[in-house]
Amino acid sequence: MNASEIIEEVETSLLDPSGQFWTPEELLSYINDAQRQIVNFKPEANAKVENVALEAGVRQSLPDLASQLIDVTRNTDGMAITAVDQRDLDRMMPAWPKAEASTEIEHYMYDDRSPATFDVYPPAREGTQVEVIYSATLANLTNTNAELSLGLQYRSAIIEYVLYRAHSKDTQAAVPQRAQAHYSQFQNLVTG
Repeated sequence: MNASEIIEEVETSLLDPSGQFWTPEELLSYINDAQRQIVNFKPEANAKVENVALEAGVRQSLPDLASQLIDVTRNTDGMAITAVDQRDLDRMMPAWPKAEASTEIEHYMYDDRSPATFDVYPPAREGTQVEVIYSATLANLTNTNAELSLGLQYRSAIIEYVLYRAHSKDTQAAVPQRAQAHYSQFQNLVTG
């Protein structure tokens, strides 16, 4: 899906095909914001799967482009990894962080308060590989011919968000009452 397709549809809806009140560059910035908002609501909207080499020990870092962990699915040799609550593991095995390092990870723990890291049990031997699913950071689109990062299923939500932002602008062509209706529709499309 190309940004210019979204911009054309929005310009038609706004009755501004010449870009007199909203420039294509301004609408492009709203598209960038729309994609980020969608990923905030649904991290899986920009999910990436990657084999990650673990560092020695318990604490692990997500790849540089990751904004949030979604799942640690398996060891790359195929053995499944399950998510556990760290407090449960602490109660059952208080010394779990001191367990012998292994190349077979059994569990992982993730805390939203530290979005760039996760912990593994048993502690990893350096170079152990696991499959990680994460929400990737979105790069800004820099021109109107750029391809959007999100899939076609988010097209309507992006359009609704761009219309919300356009009608929120202080200009004689905007209809502020429509802004809230477009934002509500955006939320329904993303979370519904």
